[in-house]
Amino acid sequence: MRLGTVAETIRPMMAPRLSPEEALFATSPSASRRSQSGQNVPAVRREIAQAAKAAQEEGLRYLELGDAYSASIAFKKLVELLPIAPTYALLGFSYFYMGDYLRAANILERAVKLEPRDAHALAGLGLAYSRYGKTQKAINAFRKVLSLNVQDAGIHFYLGHLYSELGQVTQAEKEYTEAINLKRDFLPAYEYLADLYLELGRKHNDEPRFQQAIGVYLGLIESNPSAAAAHNNIGVIYNELGHREEAREAFEKAATLKPDDVVVLSNLGTVYLQTGRFAEARPVWQRLVEKLQEDPEPKKRFLAQAYNNLGAVIVLEYSLQEMDSGAGDPELLRRAEETYLKAIKTDPNYVDPYTGLGVIYYRQGRADEANQAFLKALELDPNSEAANDNLRVIPLDPLVGATWAQVSALKRGTPADVDVLVDKAVEIQQRVLEEHEREPRIGVFTPEDLMAALLPPVKEMDSDTRFRLAAKLFERNLLSSGKAARLASMDRVAFLLNLHKVGVAVIDLDEEQLEDQARYVNSH
Repeated sequence: MRLGTVAETIRPMMAPRLSPEEALFATSPSASRRSQSGQNVPAVRREIAQAAKAAQEEGLRYLELGDAYSASIAFKKLVELLPIAPTYALLGFSYFYMGDYLRAANILERAVKLEPRDAHALAGLGLAYSRYGKTQKAINAFRKVLSLNVQDAGIHFYLGHLYSELGQVTQAEKEYTEAINLKRDFLPAYEYLADLYLELGRKHNDEPRFQQAIGVYLGLIESNPSAAAAHNNIGVIYNELGHREEAREAFEKAATLKPDDVVVLSNLGTVYLQTGRFAEARPVWQRLVEKLQEDPEPKKRFLAQAYNNLGAVIVLEYSLQEMDSGAGDPELLRRAEETYLKAIKTDPNYVDPYTGLGVIYYRQGRADEANQAFLKALELDPNSEAANDNLRVIPLDPLVGATWAQVSALKRGTPADVDVLVDKAVEIQQRVLEEHEREPRIGVFTPEDLMAALLPPVKEMDSDTRFRLAAKLFERNLLSSGKAARLASMDRVAFLLNLHKVGVAVIDLDEEQLEDQARYVNSH
């Protein structure tokens, strides 16, 4: 594999989920919109009843449209006409939707005072309390709802959420589990219970907790085998644990169930990258790009990341070709360049595709353009590790390529010319130092970088050639004796004692002296 870090972004993502409030509204008969629209106007004078009914319908219509402010105006009229618990509850909910939780709580408290057994008002009051930090009062309100209807899965679920917020794990687990027992297909209850176990696993580095989270989703799959979100989320957990093959299998199952889901496609493409399945990764990222392009208002960063990872896959395919046959298809680099440029066009402030372009330009011998691409990445993000590493290390790429060529020559029976390799290393070092003088952001590779870059091809050499190369690099002050000995796969004393055999004098720099010199240059 040649040098050059291709940035691969997008971590595996959990399936999109409802917020706790959305899940409550969708599930609880006490808190749902259906309960709001089901309020009956009591028997009053006909004209008042008609006006009240019109105000209620108007307010509910505005709520359906998402206009809570206009709904509150209509419900104020309703309360003036009929000052009873159900109408106050409607007004309180409208303020809750507006985000005015304190006012919502005050109005809902009045509704509960008028009718202590109004489950709708109690549920709204619990929500309002929870949103402005009165968690225990919220729990008390929801407990009163359960005293009226203990079968309300949504209320049990929301209590689980509140206990989780308080760090009361046992109580949270109990309530989430009860919600699941009452409603076997209650996806948010499974998701939030699994999250509870995941947080504990992360906090205590406790893999059994991760396995508990996986078990929660397996329970959902048992109830609903077509639950793609459950398979996807199992994949995310396995990926976090480093179990890539299990993650891949889970994502593949999710993709079978929902082949056009953008989160599933992204996760599957990511795990294919992580496991080196580049040929399988490319069509997945291509499909993701196509699906995101279908959205009239796509999330620009997500689309740019998809383009970036598609470009990364193509570059990695090219690198594999180089390893297998000694040369890659130049058309692959052209396609990768085109893809990275699309990522930049989609989101010009996104760092990673500039790094990818830099790698491609170096592969094509366009060193100045490569440096400019890396510098642009640093302009956007001065802490970009990929850009900094590439600026410092990728100039060694031609040396690595030449070393692999010498390995191929050795396998054909042609002796390796280590002096050519060492001269090339010195030439590269001199050029990099000159570029660093002109542009300080261009770093200088360290002896550690040089050794790490050369080690893969050098391992393929016979011991004699390997020693001669290490000795010459030491002689030219490119490696310390310790690092040269490691490159030669020898202990330091034996390395030094054998230098005379290849005509190298033992004038040793301190082990860290060369490294310190490079660090000094890079920091000034």
